[in-house]
Amino acid sequence: RVLAVDGPIEIQPGKNTLKFEWTPMTVGHYILGTVEMQWKEASFHFDSSALRRPVQSVEVMPSEPTQTVELSPLFLIPGHTQQVRLVFHSGSDNVKEGKVELICSDGLKVVPPGQEASDDAWCDSCSVALEGCGPETEIVFRTFVRTDSMRRSASFDSQSRSRDDNIVQTMKTRVTTLYHHARYDELVSKGAEPKSDPMSTLLEAMVTTLDRP
Repeated sequence: RVLAVDGPIEIQPGKNTLKFEWTPMTVGHYILGTVEMQWKEASFHFDSSALRRPVQSVEVMPSEPTQTVELSPLFLIPGHTQQVRLVFHSGSDNVKEGKVELICSDGLKVVPPGQEASDDAWCDSCSVALEGCGPETEIVFRTFVRTDSMRRSASFDSQSRSRDDNIVQTMKTRVTTLYHHARYDELVSKGAEPKSDPMSTLLEAMVTTLDRP
């Protein structure tokens, strides 16, 4: 990276502090290599590799994702087929791509988003692609969930039935995305930052049944 301070700069007697504006887009460890300053016909050059002492450095960490995922309704009614609405919001992130996974516990079935609730469409789990989107974008997925009878083993007895009374059935949602900072495209197009690999994140949500079906 080459950072510059726009001139003209007024130098005062004594110690002067210069401020460099930089919005990094790539995770990594950056070390101050050289500093060069020109004043009229004079040129001042600092080379950190020539010094046998610690140099200034900065470590750029991944930014916290601002994406969110929500499921509604909050609960599933046992014995009923219900429509479930999944809302993904990109926040201030620039999402490149992603994947949505729906995973049901024993006794629940789900229809992949975008499909009709036909007899052969019900499954225990499914996944669909999440298309790339810019900041402040909302993407809605709609699916159907139903409760089935829970699988019993051959040794099922009254004690097992009592334990089943406390089982809460769940449908979990996992959303994985690859994303950049909101200003990534702007800075790369201007040549202020080089292209870099996107960051990744995992979002999870869950909806449960009110009681055993």
